[in-house]
Amino acid sequence: GLDLMTTVYENAILALIITSIITFIFIKTQSFHKSVTLDNHIGPQKIHLKDTTRIAGLALFINYIIINFFLPDQISKIMFVFLFSSIAAFLSGLLEDLTKKIKPLYRLLASILTGFTFTIIFDIKISNIDIDLLGFLFQNHIFSLSFTVLCIALLVQSTNIIDGLNGLAIGYAILVVVSIFLVSIKVEDEILKSLMIILLGGLVGIFIFNFPKPYIFLGDGG
Repeated sequence: GLDLMTTVYENAILALIITSIITFIFIKTQSFHKSVTLDNHIGPQKIHLKDTTRIAGLALFINYIIINFFLPDQISKIMFVFLFSSIAAFLSGLLEDLTKKIKPLYRLLASILTGFTFTIIFDIKISNIDIDLLGFLFQNHIFSLSFTVLCIALLVQSTNIIDGLNGLAIGYAILVVVSIFLVSIKVEDEILKSLMIILLGGLVGIFIFNFPKPYIFLGDGG
């Protein structure tokens, strides 16, 4: 109802403020942690021109943990599952951000674990992709579940690949969240709509430090 949405909008603003404060602190204290948090600009895939802090993902994760204590129960429970499901991918990515020594295979396996945890807890799977020739495959529970987990894992990896350019990864994430928000309005799913609003608050809190000039990147943990 109206009271729920008022609380959600207030929490979204709070998420924006908390994420902005944490991100600002990370940027201003860069001289103390740059030996472990900077992303160098050397390498064929590097587009940025100078070393940049890459731990905005940590700011997001901390923010959503804090915000979860203020959310209405029905939304808080789902947010907790989101956070719990993402732990494997988040920690493997954060360790890579800090040590630069976590192999891509290990991070991929962590993303697969995250995808598996998410699909099992929420009991969801892709059961149809509207390609008649492949339709029979998705009638198999194991194939359908495996395909869903792989899609989630590859989505995580693909988002990571585009990080490192002014506003690109965060901008993409914001567009995805807004798109899901619009779909949630269409299907009248108040819980999903509320989650997207809160997620958007945290993302915008990073975006203002990432575009037009990137002071910080999401990093593998993001």
